[in-house]
Amino acid sequence: MAQPELRRDISIFQAVMILVGYIVGSAIFILVGPLAGMVGPGLFIAFIIAAIPAVLACLYNVQLANLLPVTGANYIAISRFVHPFAGWMGGGIIIAVFFGLASIAWGFALFLEYLVPGIPTMPVALGIVLLFGIINIFGIRVAAWIQTMMVGLFILALAIFVVGGFSHIDPGLQRPLFPLGISPLFTTSVIAYMTYTGFTVITEISGEVKNPRRSIPLVLAVSFLLIMALYVSVTYVLTGVMPWEALGESNAALVDASKGFLPPGATVFIAIGGLLAAATTINGIFVATPRDLFVYGKDKVLPSFVGRINKRFGTPDGAILVTLLAGLAGVSIGMRIEEYALFTVMCFMIFHILVVIGLLRLEKSMPQLAERAYWKLGRKTKLVAYYGMLLFAFLFLGVGLSTLDLFGILLFFGLFAAGCCYYLLRWLYFKRKGVDIVKEAREFTAMTMSELEA
Repeated sequence: MAQPELRRDISIFQAVMILVGYIVGSAIFILVGPLAGMVGPGLFIAFIIAAIPAVLACLYNVQLANLLPVTGANYIAISRFVHPFAGWMGGGIIIAVFFGLASIAWGFALFLEYLVPGIPTMPVALGIVLLFGIINIFGIRVAAWIQTMMVGLFILALAIFVVGGFSHIDPGLQRPLFPLGISPLFTTSVIAYMTYTGFTVITEISGEVKNPRRSIPLVLAVSFLLIMALYVSVTYVLTGVMPWEALGESNAALVDASKGFLPPGATVFIAIGGLLAAATTINGIFVATPRDLFVYGKDKVLPSFVGRINKRFGTPDGAILVTLLAGLAGVSIGMRIEEYALFTVMCFMIFHILVVIGLLRLEKSMPQLAERAYWKLGRKTKLVAYYGMLLFAFLFLGVGLSTLDLFGILLFFGLFAAGCCYYLLRWLYFKRKGVDIVKEAREFTAMTMSELEA
């Protein structure tokens, strides 16, 4: 009996909407306030610096999408070409969900509290995670169309803010650029990178994108240019219409700033845009992360139900359930949004390091995969993308660790240590049954081979 398969239902336009919606979360509406308080009017420069590793991530994902246009491509690159254990740790994908999904859910709750004062934030944060977990059970096509509508509306909200605020910029508010000195710029850039994390999402869903070798590079290029234009213009206008000290005290910086130059109805629409931006990121996480966890289930690293596909909807419903539980657990610990952001970035830095190493080894051991590539990076471009990504990843990881207090460091490494113990116990469990999950995870599955040939 044929096994149900994931469906290639995603067009280029829908892929752009998924990616933009995933990356542009409530952080650009909320996190920019505290960040402005950390660095001053030069906030937009921090977003430009944070864009550099984002460019490198886009470039290496172009190569990855053409070599491995398959579901869970990042995990496959790490587990098959570095080591299966490294694939499991893979930047701590579940840990990243634990912090990342929680940060966005809290962002949604804080924005809703702004619109409806007194509303309990914890139930709201838990509820929005649960809602999009359920939506994604019904198929990626449904999730993609919901994503498209929400992205269109929050981009309109950001455009209204930028256009309306540009003529009200007070140059005096933007001098000096760095009133607290230059050193906070680097810490701010690391945290700001959270607003760029997620370009790897497109390679996670390669198995469901139409013509992925041709489509994904175009999706990455369009998405990056749109996202960077939004971030730089929004942060430049923001620090020109409201003092950076006041921004640092604001939990809804764009909304508070817009009150000075937009009518009340437009200000409310900005707030709604913040809600939608948070919602698109939550939805994007549920689109992408389960595809990685699905492959974990196929490799027996996670229980077998995680590697199943719902026969009716063609979705990895078991993996979506695990993503949901990790997100709900993350929300429950109730950290500050800046702390969630820092932990998320650090997890992604480890993830980037392992994927790049996997790509380097993949190209040496299986050069034949490049023969079917629609787009290929030149030798010099690859060197810049790969080694530049490694450099920034180690740099950002170091800055992040230096920023954490003792509890934060213990929490971060404690979660990874728990992951190591889990993998060891899982390996021993199957070893007693005569199955070596490490050995099996070095080979491509039948599903991966099928997607490579598609």
